[in-house]
Amino acid sequence: MMRGQPRAGEPLHEPLYDAYGINGKAFNASVPFKVKKGDKVRLRIINASSSTTYTFRIAGHSLTITHTDGRPIVPFEIDALRIGVTERYDVELHANNPGRWHIYNIRDGSLVSEWPLGTLLYEGVESTNYNNDNLNGLKLNDYNLLEGVEELYSNPVGRVDKIFRMTLSGGMMGSPYWTINGKVYPNADNIDIRENERIRFEYFNMSMMEHPMHLHGHFFEVVGSGRSTGRRIKKDTLLIPAHMGRGAVEFIAENPGVWFHHCHNLYHMEAGMANLVKIFP
Repeated sequence: MMRGQPRAGEPLHEPLYDAYGINGKAFNASVPFKVKKGDKVRLRIINASSSTTYTFRIAGHSLTITHTDGRPIVPFEIDALRIGVTERYDVELHANNPGRWHIYNIRDGSLVSEWPLGTLLYEGVESTNYNNDNLNGLKLNDYNLLEGVEELYSNPVGRVDKIFRMTLSGGMMGSPYWTINGKVYPNADNIDIRENERIRFEYFNMSMMEHPMHLHGHFFEVVGSGRSTGRRIKKDTLLIPAHMGRGAVEFIAENPGVWFHHCHNLYHMEAGMANLVKIFP
């Protein structure tokens, strides 16, 4: 179902969904994730949706993040995982609270009770009733709270050679188009870079929706993370908040070629929020 039907020649509008799911199955068709008390469980979570940002919560439990987009971080405990389209997180769960628990998405500070995602079920629990959850004071995974770890094969960016500023816009006055610096791909400006230059992208979001920005062919450092050691987390997708939200990344242009840079909300990308990063030897 779409938010209004597009006119001829226009890209698709934002969809409205009637169900969410895990591993391709909606809640009513899903099989519980079974654990026993004392288990330590690793979950590898990817947001494979086309346009939904999740705040992923396993009721009654905290999660410890160990990796983001496949790169290690200093382990960090949270109560719910904010995860944009195509972001990946490795987390560990300590099964220390027996019961039958909802796995769900939090929206606007409340459980989306009509669309739960799945079930965490402890061995030996026979009741079909779900335990109640407490949503007060939940700790989320703000990028600024996460800290990278030293990786022998990865060089820090250091001094920046060039800065590219990108304003993200779209969706206003019913427009189906989404832009970077006011331009719709493929008529967007290319970003021309020399190999091994040290680059900074600065994002400013003028729209009313979040944008998970992704650069092909590279990992980048998230500016502002790395609380105590200065070691920033490394990622390949950064969720830029709505309503004048900001974000910045830095990377070394070590991989020559023509690389796609875009919003990973499928409908925003198809509607123009993309450009090309050209790295010349």
